[in-house]
Amino acid sequence: MTKLAWVLLLLQAILAATVDILSKYWTINHNYRLLILGITLSLIGTPLWFIVLNDAKHLGKVGVLWTVFQLIGVLLVSVLVFKESFTTMSTIGVLLGLAAVLFLSY
Repeated sequence: MTKLAWVLLLLQAILAATVDILSKYWTINHNYRLLILGITLSLIGTPLWFIVLNDAKHLGKVGVLWTVFQLIGVLLVSVLVFKESFTTMSTIGVLLGLAAVLFLSY
């Protein structure tokens, strides 16, 4: 993958995390501006996926990278922004899920 593809993949992950934040806030207060902004950012992020995939030409590996980035982003947002906590068992489950995604890529 080229450096540009890596940058675009990370940008897409940042956009997805931002959409997750907007989605959560929308569920709390139903501000439709947040909904529209979230949908707009999703529409911006989707073409980035096509560019990355066109560059990498390997759906399996790029898809796994995207899944890992998305998982890490969701976890960071839930803990750092929304102050959600995880039990020991749920933390183990998340780590096993991350490991499963990584193993599936090989």
